[in-house]
Amino acid sequence: LLVANVFFLITNIFLILTILDTPTNTYFPLIHHEQVDYYLYLAAIRESKEGAWETSAFYTSESTQRSFLYISFIVFGKIAAILNLSPEITYNIMRFVAIELIFIFIYVLCNQLLGKKWSIWAAFLSLFASVPAAEMLSILSIQSPQWWTDHLTAVSRMNLLPHHAMGI
Repeated sequence: LLVANVFFLITNIFLILTILDTPTNTYFPLIHHEQVDYYLYLAAIRESKEGAWETSAFYTSESTQRSFLYISFIVFGKIAAILNLSPEITYNIMRFVAIELIFIFIYVLCNQLLGKKWSIWAAFLSLFASVPAAEMLSILSIQSPQWWTDHLTAVSRMNLLPHHAMGI
């Protein structure tokens, strides 16, 4: 778990340095990846915090039915309302909680399946040995189709998509 948390800390160095470098009387919304997705998640948390149990379709001006599409952010919003936290703080706390839970889950699963002797190595490999397909194929000089997650490692994917980690 210590090694996993060191790698998780490394993936958040930019966020930490930006927080430390933010001038006083300036607002930094704790963005750690793409703004479009981040603000979508914050909007869902804010709607839920303000009482909504369903979210609207954020990418259209057409009239659509509200839905449970962003269920994890609806839950995050309810937690924000109970604890009186801002959506930005709530999102990042939930991101940290999600990744810690997934690290613990991976270790416990490996421990149950392989025993204590091999569980640390198996947990380490499960987190850090995944290499994006595009990088694997480029070694073989094969051009793969590009996808926005091609450059992400397993820890980076969990860090950028906390709702996926919470779903596991």
